[in-house]
Amino acid sequence: MKKILLFFLCIIFMVTIILITLSNNITRNNKETLDSKNLNSTSVVLLTYHEIRTESLDRGDWQFYRLLDDFEKDLKLIKSSGVKVINYRDLIDVLERGDEIFGPHIIIQFDDGYNSDYDYVFPLLVENQMKATFFITPGRASNPNFHNRFMSWEKIRTIKEYENDEGIKLFEIGAHGQTHTSLDRKENESHEEWLNRLRYEFYQPKKAIKENLGIDVNIFALPFGSGFGLNEVITIAKEYDYELVRGWKTDDNNFINYETNFVRFFPVYNNSNIQDAIDLALGRN
Repeated sequence: MKKILLFFLCIIFMVTIILITLSNNITRNNKETLDSKNLNSTSVVLLTYHEIRTESLDRGDWQFYRLLDDFEKDLKLIKSSGVKVINYRDLIDVLERGDEIFGPHIIIQFDDGYNSDYDYVFPLLVENQMKATFFITPGRASNPNFHNRFMSWEKIRTIKEYENDEGIKLFEIGAHGQTHTSLDRKENESHEEWLNRLRYEFYQPKKAIKENLGIDVNIFALPFGSGFGLNEVITIAKEYDYELVRGWKTDDNNFINYETNFVRFFPVYNNSNIQDAIDLALGRN
């Protein structure tokens, strides 16, 4: 009798284990289905800042700055959202492997190389252990006359060389032209003069960044978004081995060698709501 009872208890135990396993598989499959559904509608959002200020007399809407208090709140909101923060190297590595992009992502980037990148942004990103990309203009970094507002090479180098406790470099540097001038063809500028100017604006920052930071830069943000999509710009960018030519408020064709219709550009102004960028990454917009 005891043997029969023990036999039935074993059967009940095994059935229970099987049911629990099946239940877990169903739950996991349902989660994967939901995740897959989200993946089909998610994006890589290019969250684009300029200067960070502690205060400003110019409180009109749509200004190219962000108050420091608001920026701190932005980082906390992004961190709590669950959206993964990556950089362009991460994305390019995935594209080169031909892998699919899974899940919502944000690339935090800063244009122009303001001193606020070093004074406020850098320590806050380190505190939150978030990756970011800084697009700089070497003509400003090399000229002390600009250093009252824009970073010197010393400051840029400090940001670039930072490694966390795991030995991971969180920050990458991109080019933003040599002089931050429009790359559209100027009135009364010959085609050859324009091409020579384009070559200077693409080649010179690559050379200067190599000399001062020791890296081969391969990402470029067009000043004002000028020249975006023009054949001459793309041809010269390829000539100097750039993989990214990022526009302004533009989504498609930022990557020269890849189709990236999942990329969404989000400019940050003083009155922007960062939750909108998070919703965009999650496919809610």
